[in-house]
Amino acid sequence: SDMHVTRVEEEEVWSMSQGGRAQTSAYCLIYHRTDLSQEQGSNTGVTPTRELVFAEHLRKQVEEDNRTLEQDIRAWDRKRIVDKTCLELEAQYQALVGSHSNVTGSSHADFSLEYFLVRLRETRLCRHLLASRLLASLADLHVPAQDNQLFIQLNEASQSAFELDSSATAKLEHLEKVHSIWLVVQQHFLHAHTAINRAEVLKSLAAATHLRDQHDASLGASASVFPPAGVQLRQRIDEAQKELESISIRYVPRVTHTASLDLAEVLSDHEAQQHVAMIAALLVAVRVLDLDTKLRVEVQCMVTIHSLMASGVSQSLRADLERFCATAT
Repeated sequence: SDMHVTRVEEEEVWSMSQGGRAQTSAYCLIYHRTDLSQEQGSNTGVTPTRELVFAEHLRKQVEEDNRTLEQDIRAWDRKRIVDKTCLELEAQYQALVGSHSNVTGSSHADFSLEYFLVRLRETRLCRHLLASRLLASLADLHVPAQDNQLFIQLNEASQSAFELDSSATAKLEHLEKVHSIWLVVQQHFLHAHTAINRAEVLKSLAAATHLRDQHDASLGASASVFPPAGVQLRQRIDEAQKELESISIRYVPRVTHTASLDLAEVLSDHEAQQHVAMIAALLVAVRVLDLDTKLRVEVQCMVTIHSLMASGVSQSLRADLERFCATAT
């Protein structure tokens, strides 16, 4: 009752304040001794304040309770950030894994380092990169710059995704370099698939194959995720060689049953220039293949050049073909 004041022990206060145990109210009364406040004010010559009526041990207890409350709030905020960050980390990683499982061969639209690591099954390194980016974004959540406890909890909750040992760090640095090579190879490979001109296709596939072979010793297991530029280059070279054989037959004078010579098919300068452009690209492309293939294709190219010169082209183009033949040999 408000009319009768009785002393209670601290244990009883804490027990009753939790609720659900007895018929207790949900408000608090504070009794203020005005006579003490006035007396202290008159002795000091200052205006009485509420602070003066609190005993020292109560002030310390309130300050301690406030510090505890602030720590609880920071701990709660820290846990919320840890839970949210780890959920986001897992969602991003699963999205990468899902996109990889939905593609076939080398056709994909994600050229990020994270996706590259997923293809190599470097789960820990991939998760570390994702975690590092998430850690950088925590500034938006008003996280103190030096919250070591937060970093420790993040690392524990994410299975050490936020830190790497020295060997893992060295491996990541190596794969970053491999990834840069992979990007250039992919660029050449994709250009080969979008180019209309056959000469451009050969050049792009040859560039991709050469770069891939140039770094073969340092690629290791990473070589498995590179596009099959070498395989496709061989296929395109075989196709081009068959076309050269056809050209050679079309533009070589033929012997008739009367033992006289029929004129070869007349070839326009424009058509001849297109054939020469393909031959030039082919001669460059075969340099990245084995010696036998290189010699076989070079011989066929020279035969085709001589057939083009016999096809009735203009004198100026004939001179150009002769210079090209001399340079190529």
